[in-house]
Amino acid sequence: MAEPASKQFLLPNTRQSIKASVQELLDFIVNHIPAHVNKEGISFKTEVILIELLTNGIKHAGTMETFLDITIDEQTIYIDKKDFGNRYQPGNITSLLIHDPGYRELLTQDSLHSMYAVVESETKLQFVCEEVNDDAALQISDLMEHFGLLIITKASDRFTYEYDIDMGLNTFSVLIDLA
Repeated sequence: MAEPASKQFLLPNTRQSIKASVQELLDFIVNHIPAHVNKEGISFKTEVILIELLTNGIKHAGTMETFLDITIDEQTIYIDKKDFGNRYQPGNITSLLIHDPGYRELLTQDSLHSMYAVVESETKLQFVCEEVNDDAALQISDLMEHFGLLIITKASDRFTYEYDIDMGLNTFSVLIDLA
């Protein structure tokens, strides 16, 4: 079994840099995924995840740069997007995190999906998505506020957010199963 490939990237947190940043990250991923993996399928999946992670950082973090750690082994791609910017606040996250692990709160819903934040610990949430069985026509105005989070949730096998109170560090973690 090969050693995992791992690299930390320090990226500018600007709209103008998204295309170049995503390409740099994709090049690293494609050059390090195992031979048994469908590179085209993984490239598409990771590209949409990376675009959304970086876009959300630009829109909400309020920082000049962001860190992205990528680790790839034989079975998994791990992506951690970290910044010391504004704490992620889906609704009232402070009251959400006082609940016991397993507590679910609906973040948003449209005619296609319901997206929940599930408490894992006093500082960590997992995002989960469920399809809605509603035959009503989708209205563009109904698209959810957290559409980017929905994209990441659906494209990944696991998507979490953790806040380190002592360091003021936001970490969005994505896991993609290669098996």
